[in-house]
Amino acid sequence: MKTTAADFTIFKKEAKDYLKFFGLTDWYVYFAHEDVVGHDEAAAMFEMDFSNRVANLTLIKTWETKPTPEMLRRAAFHEVIHVLFSRLHALAGHRETSEQAIENEIHAIIRRLENSVFERMDENCEAD
Repeated sequence: MKTTAADFTIFKKEAKDYLKFFGLTDWYVYFAHEDVVGHDEAAAMFEMDFSNRVANLTLIKTWETKPTPEMLRRAAFHEVIHVLFSRLHALAGHRETSEQAIENEIHAIIRRLENSVFERMDENCEAD
């Protein structure tokens, strides 16, 4: 099945919402809607240039099944989580990275999650 322009619109909107939710506004994010060689079974794909804080989020055009809005939301979420963990990924790829540097990044991710998740939970409690 082919994803449509409407599917791509949902994917982009959801990804932008998740980027904002997790406070990942210091990244420049490009979006693409195309098939990518070597990613035949993927729904979407993430590429990064960490040093320049650039991410490419791609919605793959050809899926095995017809995508639903929920599937598109999950694909967007999945790719945004790659952005969230990108610094940890970059650190882990360097032989000279210390255990303390990795521990510091893990805690930075935890703080980001605390700030986004608890803020949303507090908003929901105030609305009740």
